[in-house]
Amino acid sequence: MKTLINRAEPIDQGINVHKNQIPTVQKLEPIQQLFANIDEELRTKGAGKSVVDIMKKYLAAHDDWKSYMHFNDFKYARNLVGANDMFELMVICWLPGQESPIHNHAGQHCWAAVLEGTISETHYHFSATHSAFGEGPLEVVDEHSVSAGDVSYINDDIALHVLKPANQERVATLHCYSKPIAECNLYCPATGTITKRQLGFYTVNKKVQPQNYQCCGSK
Repeated sequence: MKTLINRAEPIDQGINVHKNQIPTVQKLEPIQQLFANIDEELRTKGAGKSVVDIMKKYLAAHDDWKSYMHFNDFKYARNLVGANDMFELMVICWLPGQESPIHNHAGQHCWAAVLEGTISETHYHFSATHSAFGEGPLEVVDEHSVSAGDVSYINDDIALHVLKPANQERVATLHCYSKPIAECNLYCPATGTITKRQLGFYTVNKKVQPQNYQCCGSK
């Protein structure tokens, strides 16, 4: 069965305009303000050089991301916060023993902030080219951990990678992908064989999605 992709509408920026009334601005929840700040950064500066700082500032002062924490006993869970034409923001929840396949990011930028626990990240290159592009077996080129409060960055020029909990504890991470990724490549480490995988979400607007919309891929 073909996997369907459920994309959310952009987060409401809090502007209410009614006929014959003066527009009023509603106060945004912190995670909504985070979405708005990232959106402004990507639209005005393009390269997103301040996204790490924007995410760290949010992490240091807020925990309303907890309302997006939804775990799945069978696989890690991608929980959509919001998405538009520029980027998508999601909370990914990991139980001990759950991990992503080796995957790329379809030419996009990826920032990942650790909300709870510690995530282990392993980078891979093709052995023949010493890069994330090529054919044949893969090799591990870097292994490191990212702790709560820190933000990592990756794109396809850096490496392919795998994420998983570093310890026997659950982990929650906040991911920003610019632009949104509907499909990515999965890689067999022994042969380099590529499998394309469409991506979905376990929850959208904090509601569990039908099985054929849920996360079935990487990231």
